Amino acid sequence: MTCWSIRTKLPGYLDGALPSREHKPISEHLDFCSDCRIELERYRKLSKLMGRVERVAPPADLAVRIRVAASLARSRKVWWRRAWDSAVLILENILEPVALPATGGVVAAMLVFAVVLQNLFVGVPLGAVPNDVPTNLLQPARLVSLSPFPMGETDTTSNGPSLLLIEATVNERGDAVGYEILSGPDNPAVRKFAEDAAAGASGAVEKAVKLYYAVRDKIRYDPYHIVLERRYFSASQVLADKAAFCLPKAALLVAAARCVGIPTAIGTADVRNHLCTERLLRVMGGRNLFIHHGYAVMYLGGKWVKAAPAFNIELCDRFEVTPTEFDGTSHALFQEFDKRGRKHMEYVAEHGVWSDFPFDRIDRDFRTYYPASFHDDLAREKALRDGGAAPKFEDEKPLIA
Repeated sequence: MTCWSIRTKLPGYLDGALPSREHKPISEHLDFCSDCRIELERYRKLSKLMGRVERVAPPADLAVRIRVAASLARSRKVWWRRAWDSAVLILENILEPVALPATGGVVAAMLVFAVVLQNLFVGVPLGAVPNDVPTNLLQPARLVSLSPFPMGETDTTSNGPSLLLIEATVNERGDAVGYEILSGPDNPAVRKFAEDAAAGASGAVEKAVKLYYAVRDKIRYDPYHIVLERRYFSASQVLADKAAFCLPKAALLVAAARCVGIPTAIGTADVRNHLCTERLLRVMGGRNLFIHHGYAVMYLGGKWVKAAPAFNIELCDRFEVTPTEFDGTSHALFQEFDKRGRKHMEYVAEHGVWSDFPFDRIDRDFRTYYPASFHDDLAREKALRDGGAAPKFEDEKPLIA
């Protein structure tokens, strides 16, 4: 796609209104085209400015004026048009009461005729024959088989199969006539990250452990890097930024695990952070409840295991927080207490598990619960500026709630 064609679709890309088949090429183009990224930023700023424009209230007599205009339009009809409309109305009033009984009589007559015809021609059974197209009149729809999505461990190498989640459309004969890839490892950078991190691992559990620590410690935790756009939650974007908060880091772990053949989903939960910092509290509007904290859920050893790779080891050391360790057999979630025995993290509510990133729900809930300073660039920049200079989140000091 050319820059010109990309720029004509940037407004729809920004609003999330493009179909998935167009969203991916535009996202890949933006990764290397600085001019188009600048144009996208202009559209984003324009959208924010337009959102601040006050809506103009309609005139109080607008409804009356519309009804008067409609009445005048009807009165301008020629005489033969008014006569035709009157005739149609009279005919509808006459036929409508008898329409349903007449239709029922016709259907009943057809069914009786079919039964009589079958009795007359015994050699021609009324039923499904080989190669016939099944319909609801002859044969009810039934589930033949489920998609063979591998839910157990497979003996794969680091270059093992890629697991894709596909939504397919089939015709009445069971032939696939269309499909859409809902999720799957299709980015070369993500695949290379996964293969390099899992290199030398002999089984799924060992691969999962290596991937967990690679995501946890190579991607810096940054709660000030939140933008409510789909591409900011993609695994490739997380690798490019090298910093993210819990949800994008979990998305990277999900994509990387699928690259090496491990069935993986993403889950979210509400957590209360008792060691939040003053600047982060200001950005969050004084709230210490984090909604939709993200974690990966991997199928290992015949069971689903949770792993939260959010806090990198450097952050844990600075905040004196016990790091979340993962062995591939037990859940790796935030510790309830820090190294000094102070209350640290409290899980409040679980929201469930998804096969693909639930961006629409995240976007809706974040905008509803958090103030604009949490997810809007301009509002967050002002809140951070008011809170004083701090180059990184880990350079701040936690407060004891």
